[in-house]
Amino acid sequence: MSEAPSPRIASNRTTLIACVALVGVMVGAAYAAVPLYRLFCQLTGFGGTTQ
Repeated sequence: MSEAPSPRIASNRTTLIACVALVGVMVGAAYAAVPLYRLFCQLTGFGGTTQ
């Protein structure tokens, strides 16, 4: 009764997981961008922020 998924379904599932992971990484990068840029500016004095 429980058959192995067809190669097409397995391929679609792999693609879906990869896309969801990519979106997660992009959201995480966007969330971290401001604090990382602020840290970069503090360390280098770039962007008007000095030590």
